[in-house]
Amino acid sequence: MRTLLIDEFDICRDGMKMLLLETFSEPEVSEARSIEEGLDILSEQQFDLIMIDLDSVNLSYTDLLKPLVPAAGAAPIITLAHKFTPEITAFAMRTGVAACMIKVTPKQMGSLILKMVMAGGRYFPPETLGGDEQQTKICPVNFDKESCPLHQETPLMAPEITRRQLEVLKCIAKGKTNKMIAREMGISAGTVKVHVASILKLFNANNRTQAVNIAIHMKLI
Repeated sequence: MRTLLIDEFDICRDGMKMLLLETFSEPEVSEARSIEEGLDILSEQQFDLIMIDLDSVNLSYTDLLKPLVPAAGAAPIITLAHKFTPEITAFAMRTGVAACMIKVTPKQMGSLILKMVMAGGRYFPPETLGGDEQQTKICPVNFDKESCPLHQETPLMAPEITRRQLEVLKCIAKGKTNKMIAREMGISAGTVKVHVASILKLFNANNRTQAVNIAIHMKLI
């Protein structure tokens, strides 16, 4: 997974990198010390994820996000800051940002948010949205309150899953397509499709995103 980190401060980029290393296997990380440097890198390379610190010394969040969002292409963007106001969150949502992560977020929660984003979900701090009901509508995609792991206080009972199904599920969590999974596992795309269908049935999930997030909450991946 190729990730671009944009942050003025070395120590903050190191923190992001550590979270990525503890969440995903062998992430490929590029770093930029400014939005200008980040845009230059994006003009030449494609990424699977972009993380940017909004606590800039000289630039506002709009100055950072307005040029970044179109340059990011299909790559989801995670923004980080010491504090998110309702105005910042609303702007991030409107511009298509995938998540807003407060810097004091516990490591386990941070990993969960990263995995949700890579599975197609979105996350925004509930205190900036006006309550849990609004959060449920956007975090993650197509989740209801009963199945969203961010709203669960007790673990769900994990279904019996085969080793092969678990391998496929982990690949799905990394945002890989059926063809990519087939190449990595040395099986046909048709076989992957069968595994995916079985996984959705096992987790009683409506889509891949929901299956991944339920599995994360069950601590299967």
